[in-house]
Amino acid sequence: MVAPYHASIDGFNKGDMKAAAAPYAADAIIVDLEDSVVADQKARARAVMAEALGARDGGPARFVRINGADTDYFANDLETVAGLDLD
Repeated sequence: MVAPYHASIDGFNKGDMKAAAAPYAADAIIVDLEDSVVADQKARARAVMAEALGARDGGPARFVRINGADTDYFANDLETVAGLDLD
């Protein structure tokens, strides 16, 4: 049995996120908007992620790791992911 593989991708990987995960035969893509993105780039990372994950056409499961509820970024992260078709 082969264990599921998850490709973790930072919020700035503008290219096709599924293509980034393809060489690893990922079962899921996890976009990180938290630790991998510095504070002054959070808004840009949100926009890049929303554009890249906007249209769903099959492929691996999609998840987004957002900033914690106790941060200034949480509300904007939550608003952005609420409009996406995620797993």
